Amino acid sequence: MSQQPSVVYVPRPSNSMGLAGFIVSLVGWVSCGVLCPIGLLLSLIGLRKDPRGFAVAGVILGALGTVWAVIAIFFGGIALLIGCGGVVCGGIAPQVVTHVRINSLADDVEKFERANNRMPDSLEEAAKARKHGPRDTNDAWGRPLRLQVEPDGTFTISSDGPDRRPDTEDDIHEHRGSGKHAM
Repeated sequence: MSQQPSVVYVPRPSNSMGLAGFIVSLVGWVSCGVLCPIGLLLSLIGLRKDPRGFAVAGVILGALGTVWAVIAIFFGGIALLIGCGGVVCGGIAPQVVTHVRINSLADDVEKFERANNRMPDSLEEAAKARKHGPRDTNDAWGRPLRLQVEPDGTFTISSDGPDRRPDTEDDIHEHRGSGKHAM
């Protein structure tokens, strides 16, 4: 009887942390770099164990994706800041600034009316009466805001809006007042 040599199977070592880091880094590229920093971290931890192949690939993908994401966030933030000034998108930001300014001036007019028992002759008069110094009485496009006091004592503050022409659809205005001090 001859004895057959026994075959011993030796499993190859695995590096689950390196593989996980590689997979997360790869998925990070699909997610516009959002997951790349996590993949980079997992891959760096995976570099401590053999085999390091997937961990090295995960470090490379994770680092490149992280750099790409940081650059995209930086330039996106710059574009957002410029856009809020109306330079890039010319979007909603100037309208919001004008609404806030009109609302604040309407508060000033109401405070002036209560303090002086009369309506101010102009927005400038109401804005100058503030405790904390005068308020800007122009809209976000640099045009003067208008105060119109009605015979019943209510008032309207208005802006010509983005087209800078009065009495058009894009005008911004607020109507307030108790009618207490009728003209």
